[in-house]
Amino acid sequence: MALITYIFTSATQSQINQIFIGILLALIMIAISHYLKFLTTSGLVMTFLLAVTVFGLGGIKWTIPILTFFILSSILSKIGKGTKEKFKDTFEKTGTRDYAQVLANGGIAGFIVIISFFNPKEYFYLFY
Repeated sequence: MALITYIFTSATQSQINQIFIGILLALIMIAISHYLKFLTTSGLVMTFLLAVTVFGLGGIKWTIPILTFFILSSILSKIGKGTKEKFKDTFEKTGTRDYAQVLANGGIAGFIVIISFFNPKEYFYLFY
């Protein structure tokens, strides 16, 4: 909560606008993900929070890599569903991602975006 308060009290108007665009894009993304059954309910919530962070604080430059990863990995999970059925007793995870999978795949990226927002150095994007 302190992070959100700090961002909204110190951000410029264009940064605040970008955050609101991030919220809109995140809502669109989770609506599509819900429709395509890419994510569980907990996965939808975590994706929303991560998407708002990346879209809102990082902008389009930071959004394209993680969005590309999300789309391609989700499609590949759905395509490989038949093959995974053979191994359903071996692996407990399904093709539908939960909050832990979303956080494992995007949590560090989201953290780097937050750091970069407060300390904008180009090398953070390379870490990302």
